Amino acid sequence: MKLHAYLSQSRHGIFYFRWPLPTHDHRATRKTLRLSLKTRCPEEAGMFARHLASCGFTLKQQLKDVRMDHATLRAAVIDYFSKQLARCYLICLPPVRPKQTGARSGPPS
Repeated sequence: MKLHAYLSQSRHGIFYFRWPLPTHDHRATRKTLRLSLKTRCPEEAGMFARHLASCGFTLKQQLKDVRMDHATLRAAVIDYFSKQLARCYLICLPPVRPKQTGARSGPPS
């Protein structure tokens, strides 16, 4: 299965969104961030990654002329993507219905 460019999968099957950080400091060791999408479903992961990538391009334009130290920039970008992912969960995923207990479904035996 081919993954989207911004997706990676852990050895446990969880999908992660990867995004390159703009670096002004060449000594920065972590040049990409990795955010868990909290899903094992490739279709959901692809949908979330496309949404976050489109948000990331907007963010990239806004950060073009901003100078921050790497740690502050990394924290701000992670916070932004986390909020966007939470919005995407609300919009894209159906609400989970609690299981009914005690009631049988199906024909009586």
